[in-house]
Amino acid sequence: GKIRAFLEESIGNKCITNSYGLICVTNEIKEFELARISLNKIEKPSYIYPNGILLEDNRILNDNRGNIPELLFLASYFFDWHGLDLLLKSVQKDNSEFILHVIGKVDDWQKDIVKGDPRVVFHGLKTTHEIQNISEKCWLGLSSFSLDRKGMQEACTLKVREYLSIGLPVYSGHKDVFPTNFEYYHFGEANIKSILSYAEKMRGTNRITVEREANEYISKEKLVMNLYNYFNK
Repeated sequence: GKIRAFLEESIGNKCITNSYGLICVTNEIKEFELARISLNKIEKPSYIYPNGILLEDNRILNDNRGNIPELLFLASYFFDWHGLDLLLKSVQKDNSEFILHVIGKVDDWQKDIVKGDPRVVFHGLKTTHEIQNISEKCWLGLSSFSLDRKGMQEACTLKVREYLSIGLPVYSGHKDVFPTNFEYYHFGEANIKSILSYAEKMRGTNRITVEREANEYISKEKLVMNLYNYFNK
C-alpha cells in the first residue's frame, strides 16, 4: 500500500495529464483530481460514474417493522471513519425508545460506550440470510458518520446501495451522488434524535417505493448504460 501511494504521488498527476479524460465515483474525487493538473491549465472532460449493484427482478421485500424504531448499522469491521463511536455517544445521552442493530466486528472500547444498554445489539458478523432477517424489521439503514477522519466529505458506498435495494431509507453522515430532492437518502450528523425523527418521517413509506425510486441511481445496468451513452457523445 505504501509503495502504491508513493507511485501515485509521484506519477499520478502525469497519468492524469496524459489521459483523455476522467471518470470518478464522486464529485469530490473529480474536483480533487482536476485540481492536480490545474497548474498546467489543462481542461479535461470528466464524468461521474458512481458505484452500483445488480438488482434482482421481482425481488420480494418483506416488511416486518414493529412499533418501536429499529435501525441497522452494517460493516465488516467498524473503522474510526465509520463514526460508530460518535453515534454511541449520542445514544448514551438519550433515553428514547429504539433498537440499534450493529452488524460487524466492533472493538471493545466502542462497545464500552454503551455498556449494558439493551437498546444497542452488537451482533458481530452475520450471514447474508441473517442480515436479511434483521433488516426486515428495520426502519432505516445507517452509513458512515466520520469520513472527515480520512479527509473526505463524500462517498459512494455499496452499503448504501444495498440498503436502498431492500427498501431501507438511509441516514448518513456523508454526502453521496443522490440529488437533493431524493428523499430516501438523508445527510445529517450522528445524532440519535435526528435519526429517529427521520425514521418516523419514513415510517409509512413502502419498501417497494424506496427500491423503485432509488433504481436509477443504484442499478449497475443503468449506470453502465449511462456511461456508454456518454462515450458515444
